[in-house]
Amino acid sequence: MSQVDNVLPSFLTRLSREKTPLSVKELAKMLNVSVRAVYYAIEKDGLPAIRVGGSIRVDPVHAAKWLRERQA
Repeated sequence: MSQVDNVLPSFLTRLSREKTPLSVKELAKMLNVSVRAVYYAIEKDGLPAIRVGGSIRVDPVHAAKWLRERQA
């Protein structure tokens, strides 16, 4: 297994250890993707999220599980 292959599992482990729900912006920054990409994942690809007031939050444990299921 190469060093690159180890990056995603270690990232997912760190993500699943987060204690508080993440905003879309926070998750996008962690994943190094656009905010739009996270909204797309929520709306079209089934990334679990909840609406809290006027914002959307993502449970980091559910996000890590969702990402693991889509790992290539």
